[in-house]
Amino acid sequence: MKKKVLITVAVIIVLLGAFLTIQLTTTPISSSFTVTAHTNNPQMFVAHRGFSSAYPENTIPAIEGAINEGFYGCEFDIHTTKDGVWVLNHDSDIDKMTDGTGDINTYTYEELLAFNIDNGKGIKNYENLKLPTLDDALKIISVSDIIPYIEIKGYDPVAFGNLLKIIDDYSLSEKAVIISFDMEALLGIRELDSDIQLMYVTNNLTKEDVDICIENGNIGVDINGGYIFKMNDAVKYAQENNLQCAAWTVDLPLHADILNIFGIKTITTNRITP
Repeated sequence: MKKKVLITVAVIIVLLGAFLTIQLTTTPISSSFTVTAHTNNPQMFVAHRGFSSAYPENTIPAIEGAINEGFYGCEFDIHTTKDGVWVLNHDSDIDKMTDGTGDINTYTYEELLAFNIDNGKGIKNYENLKLPTLDDALKIISVSDIIPYIEIKGYDPVAFGNLLKIIDDYSLSEKAVIISFDMEALLGIRELDSDIQLMYVTNNLTKEDVDICIENGNIGVDINGGYIFKMNDAVKYAQENNLQCAAWTVDLPLHADILNIFGIKTITTNRITP
């Protein structure tokens, strides 16, 4: 009898260890490990900075990886150079991701081409990898089914018109989603385009924020998934008013399932694959 109990305990420990390993590893993991994947209404996964757990973030390989993996959407960050070119990078400077230093807006795009990306997952597989332009990214996305989630950093009204033009040049105006932590930036874009999809990214959604989103052309909300309990009332209010609700950055299948309970179906992730 004792032997059977010990075996049972050992099996439970092994299974628990396997479960925790699956949950906590940083490598890509299938969404089949979520409960929602086995329902008639599964969640939709957006690759954070491209498929960043397998490729260097905010690069063409990361975007191509997200497309090939079958993600619903691909999120990436953009900044403008000194000469007004939109380029992909998370930070306002190039220090983290390249062998150069300095703020993006102090360089022309041609000057940025002197630097190579030297950081990120699998970077050893890519030599002379450059910061891509928004044109580079949308050219690839435009011939795929993936939804581009374009995160603008900061308020740059002079460049917004050019941003909208580039999106339109690739026939993505009805498909693209522009997202930002900066509500003022989103409202600036809304003044230029009454129809393009916008989402407000936030760590602290309030009902007042939701009212602004409702009043300005159905701006969706994209919350920090780790703060769902703190923002639950505001999220419910947004859902009651038919705003699109999404969450970031969710890397544990269990976390995705918790958000599903709160009715959040669009999930930005580094590693949970469709």
